[in-house]
Amino acid sequence: MIEQQGRYFICLFIAATLQFMPSPRAESLYSEDTYLSYVADKKAFRAGDLLTVMIVESAEARSASDRSVERGFSVGGDIEVGGVDEDGSVGIGLDRDAADVTQRAGTIKAAMTVAVLAVDPMGNLSVEGHQRIAIDGEEQLITVLGDVRPVDIAADNTVLSSRLLNARIVYNGYDVTDDGEKRNWFYRTLSSLGLI
Repeated sequence: MIEQQGRYFICLFIAATLQFMPSPRAESLYSEDTYLSYVADKKAFRAGDLLTVMIVESAEARSASDRSVERGFSVGGDIEVGGVDEDGSVGIGLDRDAADVTQRAGTIKAAMTVAVLAVDPMGNLSVEGHQRIAIDGEEQLITVLGDVRPVDIAADNTVLSSRLLNARIVYNGYDVTDDGEKRNWFYRTLSSLGLI
């Protein structure tokens, strides 16, 4: 009987202890926020991810003006002396036509990687990236800023620059200017007076 009471006491003690012990927690190695399947698309979708922007931009601007100036002054007269009729006139006139055309065109093609800075509530990605290139001692800098819709990202994690919302693509570097655009002061003075 003592044996039976001892067993009963041990069972009661174990049941009371288990009731007041904290339940063990198991933590999973799986996290919904960071899980990415091996067969899933490897596209940027969160802050810190990288995305390749294919920059294909072409810009053209043209400005034209046509000016025409006509000025004139004339004096005329008629004289009759002794049955002889004489007519005479003097006139001065100035006609000038001028046409100016200014045209600029630029094309940039590049591929660069940008980082996702933030994701808005609609899932659009805010991206930014900078790329420095040195060619023959001249440094060039390309900067890309904008927002990307996830649907515009291709399966190879690239997006065309034309698909960027609020795109800002800045290219700074060595400016090759045609010698015809570098005019001296004498030419500019004569041009401003309309003599050339």
